[in-house]
Parts: sequence; C-alpha cells; structure tokens
Amino acid sequence: MAAERLAFFFQSLAWIQDPGGGITFRAETDALTAGMFDPGTVPSLTQIIPAYNEVVIPSVDFLRAGALPEDAMNQSPDDQHGIGDLTAPPLGDGVNPNLAFIISQFPEEWMFLAKRLFHEGLIEQPNSHELYKSFMKRKLRDGLVLEVRLWAAMRTQTVAKTVVGALQYARALASLPKMKQYYAQFPEKRNPEDHSELILAHQSFGMKAPEGSPENDEAVRLLLSRHANDPVFLVFDLTPATSEDVWYMVEAFLTRRGGYQLGAFSYASVKCRWDSALGDLSVLEVLPRKYPLRLGQGEYKTQGKACNQLNAIRFASGHYIQALDCNMGTFKGEGFKVPYVLRLFMPLDKKNRVATQCRFLGFREHIYTAREGTVGKCHAAAEWTFGTIYQRFLSGMGTRMHYGHPDFVDGFWARNRGGMSKGSPVVNLSEDIFAGRVGDRRSLDVVLTSVRRCQGPLLNESSSYNVHMREEASPHVDALEFEKGREAAFNAASAFFAKISGGSVGILRSRDNHLLCERIGILHSLSFYFTSVAFYVSNLLIDISITLYVTLFIVFTLANIDLTKLSALGSSFSSEWLLSLGIMSLFPQLFEMILEPRGSRVTEIHSFLHKHDLKGWKLGVGSQGSSKLYCKQFATCKLTLQRLLDSGLCIKKKQVELALSLTADNHKQVREAISELNGYQTRYQRLDDKGVERAKEIIRVGQQLRNASSEQKLEMLRVKLEGLREEHALQNSITKCCRLRRHIRESLQDGGTGQLRLQLSQTLDSAKVLMRGTCVEFAQATRAPAWEFPVLLDLLFRFFDAEGSISVAGSSCTLRMEINQKIPFVLEELHFFLRKNDLNKWTLKHLSSGYYKLRCVDTATCKLTLQRLLKCGLDVKKKQAALALSLTPDNHKQVREAIHELNGYQTRYQRLDDKGVERAKDIQRVGNQLRNASSQQKLETLRVKLGDLREEHTLQNLVTKCRRLRRHIRQSLQEGGVMMPIRQSRIG
Repeated sequence: MAAERLAFFFQSLAWIQDPGGGITFRAETDALTAGMFDPGTVPSLTQIIPAYNEVVIPSVDFLRAGALPEDAMNQSPDDQHGIGDLTAPPLGDGVNPNLAFIISQFPEEWMFLAKRLFHEGLIEQPNSHELYKSFMKRKLRDGLVLEVRLWAAMRTQTVAKTVVGALQYARALASLPKMKQYYAQFPEKRNPEDHSELILAHQSFGMKAPEGSPENDEAVRLLLSRHANDPVFLVFDLTPATSEDVWYMVEAFLTRRGGYQLGAFSYASVKCRWDSALGDLSVLEVLPRKYPLRLGQGEYKTQGKACNQLNAIRFASGHYIQALDCNMGTFKGEGFKVPYVLRLFMPLDKKNRVATQCRFLGFREHIYTAREGTVGKCHAAAEWTFGTIYQRFLSGMGTRMHYGHPDFVDGFWARNRGGMSKGSPVVNLSEDIFAGRVGDRRSLDVVLTSVRRCQGPLLNESSSYNVHMREEASPHVDALEFEKGREAAFNAASAFFAKISGGSVGILRSRDNHLLCERIGILHSLSFYFTSVAFYVSNLLIDISITLYVTLFIVFTLANIDLTKLSALGSSFSSEWLLSLGIMSLFPQLFEMILEPRGSRVTEIHSFLHKHDLKGWKLGVGSQGSSKLYCKQFATCKLTLQRLLDSGLCIKKKQVELALSLTADNHKQVREAISELNGYQTRYQRLDDKGVERAKEIIRVGQQLRNASSEQKLEMLRVKLEGLREEHALQNSITKCCRLRRHIRESLQDGGTGQLRLQLSQTLDSAKVLMRGTCVEFAQATRAPAWEFPVLLDLLFRFFDAEGSISVAGSSCTLRMEINQKIPFVLEELHFFLRKNDLNKWTLKHLSSGYYKLRCVDTATCKLTLQRLLKCGLDVKKKQAALALSLTPDNHKQVREAIHELNGYQTRYQRLDDKGVERAKDIQRVGNQLRNASSQQKLETLRVKLGDLREEHTLQNLVTKCRRLRRHIRQSLQEGGVMMPIRQSRIG
C-alpha cells in the first residue's frame, strides 16, 4: 500500500506545476516552501465528519471477543432469535479473537508496535507475542491498552481513523515555515486554525441509551484529548434525551456568558473543543433551536445524516467545506496538494472574484478494503470504475457526476441554499443521491451530482438540483486521492446495494427529477439516466436475457439441435459465446489499467529527478527483470543525497552523511562503514580488498584493450583479460562460500534452528566451485581423507543441524534420516559427497511438491552417518543422534517417543499412534503374503483384504489427526495463542 501511495503521489506532482485551465504555477510564490509564499493564498477549509453511533475506537471487550463458535453467527439485536428477525453482524470469525484477526492482516505492523513501545520504555521487551498475550490476559497498564486500541482503530473502519486522516491536511500546513511564522504572531491560536478546521459532528454524543453510547462518548473525549493541539472541534445535538452532565456543561456556559436563561429552549446545536487546562470539554458556541434536528414521525423522519451535516455547517467558518464519511483517511503527502486543488474554485490570478469557477470539486478515492477478500476487491473495482474512470471522462465532456460528499463544496453557496443535499423522508431515501446536479456555464451543459451514498439537509430546496438550475460547474481532479473503506462482508455489501437501489427508485418520484429532465439535452439525459436507475434496469434486462438464452439452448438440446445445425440455418446463436457485450465492456477498463500510473512509478520518479536537474540518473533492468533506477555520477549522487538530507531523510541518514564525507583519502573506511550500516543484504556480493584490486586490474586491462592498435597486442590483452576474469570469478566464489559458512555458524550459535532458510541460491556458483573444484585441489595438496574436506564437512553437519530430521519407523526397528530443500544443487553436492565416502544408501528424490529430499532408510548407514556427524560437532540434534545410536529392538518404542518429543511438532498430525502402528504392520504383512501368493483365488482374497485394511487405516488416521488438531487448537487458545484464520484443511 505504501508503494502505491508514493507512486501516485510522485505522479500527481506534475499536475501541480501544470494544472491547465489557464492556471499558471509560479515557483517563487506558489511553492509551499518558497521564500515569497504567502499564507493568505491558502483558502480556508472546514472538514466535517458526520457520525452517529459508529465505532470511534474499538473497545477492549470487542478486541478480546470473537473466538467462540457462536460469535461467528449473525447476532439478534434483541436477543430473541427467530425466523424473520433482524440480525446484527457476527462478533468475530469464531476461531480467533478480533485483535488476533487484525494482527493476522498486519503482522509486521504489530511487531513494529511492540518495538516502538519498547523503545519508548513502556514494555520490558520487544516481543509482539508477549504483548498480545498480556493484552488478552488483562495484564497491560491502561496506557498500553489504549495504545493497542488505537493501533487497532487505525487498521479498521473507525471514526478515529477518519479523524487522524483528515488532520493530515492541517498538519501538512502546520509544518510549512511561513505558516509557523504567521501563527507565531498569534500564540492564542492553534496552527493552522485560520486555514483549516475539523468538525466532528457526533449526533448521538451525550445522549442516554439506547440512542447514545457512553462507551462512544468516552472514546470521543479520549480522541479530542489526544488531539488537543490540533484544530479539532466537536458539534453535537442537545435534546431533552441528552444526559444531565452534558446539560450541566451547556448551562454553565450560558450562565457564564449570559443571554438565554436556563430552561428557555429544549433543542440546541453545541460546538465545543478540548481544554487541556480544564481536562474536559469546553463549550464555545450554543445555537438554540425551536424544533428537533430531525423532523417528522416514525418512518417519515428526515434523513439523520443530512441533518447532522446541517448541524455542523452552522458552525463551519471555512470558505470551502469537505464532508467526509466515517470510513476515510489519507496520508500526509496528499494534504500538501489540497491548497492547490482548492485554488480551482477561485484561481489566484482571477480578477473577477464575485463568483467561483465551480461549486463542487471532485477527486479520486482509493479503496483500502480491497485487501479484505473478494467482496472488498469487487467494491474497489466498482469504485475505481465509477469514481475515477467515469468521473474523469464525464468531467472532460462537461457532464461530470458529483456522486459523494468527500468532494469539496463552496461553503458560501451551501450555507445560503440550506446545505449540501436534500434530506426529505422517503423520497430522498439514499442520503447521498441528492448532492447536486451541475452544469458548465460556458456550454450550458448539465452535470449530474448524483451520489450512490446520500446526505441531505432538511426539507428546503438544497444544492442537489440548484447547481444545475444555476448552470454551475463541477469538475473532477485526478491529482488528489483519499483513502476510503467499503463493505468487505457479503451481507453488508448486499444491504448496501439494496439501499442504493431503493434510493434510485426514490429519484423517479421526486419533483426535482421531473424539473431537471424537462431542461436538459440528450447527452445529459443519458448521463443522468445511466448513472442512476439505468444501472438497475440494465441488470434486470441482463438477468431476463440470460434466463431466456439458457432456456432456448435447453429447448434446442431437447429438440436435438446443436450449434452446428444452427449455424447451417444462418443463426448467430453460436457467435454469442465468443463475442458478447460483457467481453466488449472489459476493453475500456483494460485501457484504463494500461494508462493508470500505478505501474510506472520508477519512470515517474526518473522524470521527477530529471526535471530537478538530476540528469545523471538512468533507467535500467535488474537481474530479476525488475525496473532499476541508478546513478553512477559522483556529483549527481552527492547532490541527490544532499537534497534528500535537507528534506528530512531519516532511516538512511547515517549512510548519507558518510557518503557526503567521501574523499579519496577515506574511501576504504567510508566503504566499510556504509556496508556495516546497510546490513546483510549484500553480504555475499561485496568485494573484499583483494577483490577490489582484481576489479581495478580488470578495468585497467580493459582500457588497454580498447586503446590497442596492433592485432598481436589485441589478442594478448584478450587472453590476459579472460584469465583475470576467470581468476576473479573463482576467488569471489571462494570468498562468498567462506562468508556463507561464517553466517551459518553465527546463526546457529545465536539460536537459529530449522527456521533458518539459507539463501544458498545466491551462492550457486561459489558452492559448486568449492564442492567439486577447490576441495579436490585442497585434498590433493594436503593428502587429507575425503571425509575431512573442511568445506563440505562443515556444510554437511551444520546444514543437517538446521534442515535435517531423524525419525524412527513405527512398524519396525528402522532409522530414517532426511534433508528437504527447494534448492536442488545443495542436496546434489551433499549426495555426491556422501556416496564418495562409502555411504551409498543415501538417495535423492524430487517430490511432487517441488521440494527435493535427501533420504536414508538403512539403519546401519544412518548410524554410521550420525557417528561421523557427532565427531564433527553436531550440536542442535546431538540428543536425537545419541538416542538414535542407542536404538535396539528392545527399546524401539521408547526411543521413538523420545526422538519425537525432541523433534517438536512439525509432524504432530502425521505420526502414527500405537494402533496405527499395528495397522501398518498388518498392511505390510498382508502385502508380503500377496506378493508370495500363487493361486488366483488367494490373490483376489488378499487384494480385497489389503484394500479394506488400507481404507480402514486411512479413515482411522484421519480421525486421529482431527482429534489432535482439535486438542491443539483448544490448548493454543487456552494459552492465549494467536491463530491465523483456518483455511480449508486436508484432514476434513
């Protein structure tokens, strides 16, 4: 996700310098960090987040719940289960606690949390598993519990994630040097309070149950207290159902300020903020009302979300307004682009500043729930098609649809027309359908602002159709992208689409629809139709067509008429299978996927560097076929690093400082220091001092070869260069293998076991050279026996320590040794080495799973191999080897159990129990009888018996495996273990 965000960010920067539409970018005044930048050129923005009873911060009980089987069922809101009852979503997946499931989606980020808390001194060790167990067992302090809750909130669809995302714009502005200078003159103001404010319009805050939630109220207070230094405000609805504490807070404010007497009103809109000195909410404004926020009774009440937005608009002070849903977010980089986007309302060089250029301003959305399964991917694809492809195309035609409230709105226009949308009951069923229908003044075109979601104010005529009637504009900006969540569960997605389809029906019976259709042309009528009810009408027609099509083919089949006969009659039925409207409709999206900048991030960064006079950077292809961006010019590298350092480079700051200090005198020291800081990514590739000298010699001879004139000298230099390269490759291979040995030894000494995955594929050439070339030369020079070849000996016993296994057969007193690997040449060389040392019973097989297995099932060979490995220093499997050497028919069962306990749980579901061993012996016995049988009758009897025994053996093994699996799951959950969601198991 981070790569996608950064790729889009770099690509969109080109739009800032050339936004088009007659708007020019002047770097000396328009750049946010320019010396002549004026904070007054940034339009003020009010961001509104309407909330009702959505989750603000996940509770401790919610994070610990979800592991019981009944939690995976749909819940009954009133605890009265019955057919036809309304159901609430499940509490979890029935296997893992909800926190465990979130961790399974973000395992690395959970480990980062543990490390951060450790560095901050909040926990004693950076162990993510211990942190999880402590949370589940209620052993964490309140402060750590809050950190875990906030971590979970930022990775789910919560109000807290939306608030933090919306604040990124304010924090981006606050980090600008000129903004800091401006607000230094007003210490009583929060930076950047005059330019950006965030209003959390929480409709049910302070209300008594069941309308309100004390848990959510506490989470809102906690959220405001953590962001007390940011321009965040809370707006809520004061009603007779509000709690006494909140009424007391408001009455105290009225008594202190004067004006209204106590009890003079029953309804009011209240704006407050967090006061750090008071340690509680502080009321700023109170606007009394005569009527409740929602009008009407029963099912005929005005839309709650629309009314909640209207409640917040009354306190909005910004020139422009952005109403976000409670499942959005963004990162700080997008916040820096918002000032340039807002200038499209009123460009700085426009002389006539009476009216804005547009009333709505749309932008892209990135659906971050696409990673949550098939439903999330479908929602993301639909959102990208409708919210990006359609909007971009229709904006260029002047018939663009504003379809959602995350878009920016002209605040003056919205306040003077009752709000941003309509909230009439029943008719405006979908809150977001009626957000504005807009037209381009120059072409008298109409732009439909029809939202799939819906938010409207009260009954008065609002922005929805007024935009079109006044021939205003509603463009789309492709350079800004906010994150948004969608339904990731099938039931929730189905309910969402049912709501949208019902809202589309509501459009047909609205008065606004009738007025609008009388005043638009054919193109705008088509845009209006196909972005509202036509989608559902088309789906209905497609369903009917498919039913008729399949029915016809069933009838043709019953009549013995196939596609060949139909083609002979001149029918086109056969071509429908190959060429259909469904396939044709894929081409536009295919072209969009090609045109989208997501796959060209390296190219975009390359263009960005060249635009900033860093022309030494070049594009290339890496060894794995991936794109590569590299620079070999010393001056360009230093200039790039200096600019990165000035921009706040963090992780590689030390490497950059060392690189900038590089001179001819300290070359070797700087190279070694940077290599140590870079870690082990290139540990097998880096040249040593002798390798550097050899590389210099190769370069020198290569230059002589290019400058040679005579044919004789050319041939001599070619031979010399080839010899130098062969020597260089051989010595590099030896160095790589020596480093590999040292790495294996260090890893095993540090506690590495079978989980150590040796990256031997990087040293394929070096391993082969040393195993069959250099080692043979070493043996000839030292006259040492083959078993004492140091490289192969060291590699064998350490490799077996890390990757090998020792086991005892259940049906006979037989030892078995195995080494499994995906890299074949390692096992090939070890097999060759073992056979050269009279251990001929070892075999190498290629498994169907893609792995290679080096195996020995001969007890005598296994014991001889283990004796030699023990003499060489076998460490991790020393106890298993000693037990295996003591194996006799008398202690067979005891040794088998002891080795299994030492081996761990890798084969816990495969090992046979005592009854399974007896069954295996019976199968082996009957098999021997079958091979020795002479008569046909006896052969048939034994085959039937052997088949029955094998079937019974398989069934009983499955029962045993399932029993062990259940016992393991139960034991792990009792111990607080974190389990990944169970996939389809092979054991049934």
